[in-house]
Amino acid sequence: MNLKVHYEEYSGTGFIEDILLLPSISDVSTTEEWRDVARNLNERGGSRWRFVIPDWPGFGLSDRPRMDYTADTLESFLVDFISAANSPLGVSGKLIFFLISFLSFVVAVSMGLNLWQHIMGE
Repeated sequence: MNLKVHYEEYSGTGFIEDILLLPSISDVSTTEEWRDVARNLNERGGSRWRFVIPDWPGFGLSDRPRMDYTADTLESFLVDFISAANSPLGVSGKLIFFLISFLSFVVAVSMGLNLWQHIMGE
């Protein structure tokens, strides 16, 4: 499924690390949750980082397709968002997650465990 995913980027010049800021998963989830944090860190000498804040599918300005919004669905979205050829992430070769809610944490950990099992051939 092709989705239009809204995301925002904030970076200084010469950044060397990508930081993914994931909004909470709730009926009011949007990039706005992290916007001020990213701007503030950039202004305080965060030129080494690039912050990427996506709206989850069905939230904020991203597409709202009719589908089951389960942890598995959101995990697939996160994997696709990070690994897509046109992803805003991965330019630096280093990726750091910052999470704001328990459900965002569960989705990211699940994605990490599944990716690890894939790499290890389990």
